Amino acid sequence: MNVWLFSASVVTAAIWGIHTFLGGRSIAQPLISANDLESVPKWTQYYCWHVVTITLAVMGIGLGYAAFVPDASDIAILIGLLAAAFSVFGLILPKRVNVSYAEMPQGFLFLPVAGLVAIALIF
Repeated sequence: MNVWLFSASVVTAAIWGIHTFLGGRSIAQPLISANDLESVPKWTQYYCWHVVTITLAVMGIGLGYAAFVPDASDIAILIGLLAAAFSVFGLILPKRVNVSYAEMPQGFLFLPVAGLVAIALIF
């Protein structure tokens, strides 16, 4: 077992939990309740919310799989690149829209995943 990839899987599962349960209450529910949004943007955003939920679940499962299957490094590379891209975007966006990292910490959540995958692939 690759302990670094397994750790990345656990961290990703935690991010999935934060997104699904905490974010669901503070982001998805207010979005659904908003009556001042046009129908298509509102429900497209809600769809995107669930795409992220599914993506996080697949990332966690994929990293868990790669932790136990040595020939699955390509899966770990792909997921590590996704985590790095999500992190970079998540660190740039709040500054561009003048929102604090306390309000939008997503970029920081993906940093450990990208880092753990990088360490796993190096060692």
